[in-house]
Amino acid sequence: MLKKFTNLKQFEKFVKNNIVGKKLPTIYNHDGGSGHNIEFMIHGQVVGPNKPDLIIGKTNWEIKAYGNSNTIHIGSSRNLTKNSKKKHTKKCQDKMRNLALFDIEENFVEKNGRYSMTYKCIGAYMYSDIDLKLFNKSICTRKGTGQTKFETRIGINKLINCYDYEVLDIAI
Repeated sequence: MLKKFTNLKQFEKFVKNNIVGKKLPTIYNHDGGSGHNIEFMIHGQVVGPNKPDLIIGKTNWEIKAYGNSNTIHIGSSRNLTKNSKKKHTKKCQDKMRNLALFDIEENFVEKNGRYSMTYKCIGAYMYSDIDLKLFNKSICTRKGTGQTKFETRIGINKLINCYDYEVLDIAI
């Protein structure tokens, strides 16, 4: 069952107590894995596709995490048809209307001659009221994986600049 928060204060308290300053589980170790690990810390599972990552009150929020890479993967769509790029862009716009963004510190750790990564959340930020014109100018959409799908990415600073309001700012 996905955890729902009744208001922003409740979510802020949860984030302060359970996420910011804490080591992330390394359940998912891939592009976007840190975001999935945050979802796991909140819900005990990863939210499936085409579902909101987070619900606060009646508002849906998209969870994204960034670390050493300053680029965020927004989404991908498999169908390549006449209007599929337009539909894909609309899907990305709808998904990113409200953003819960987590800043992740990534470190290499050596143990017995083997290297692995550790992840620690060092900040949580929330943004709302996206400027869709600026968002559309800032995203980079391309065909990916054998020309069978569209993929969209955006630089972290460009993404933050697309929002009119910062709703939450927690950093250590």
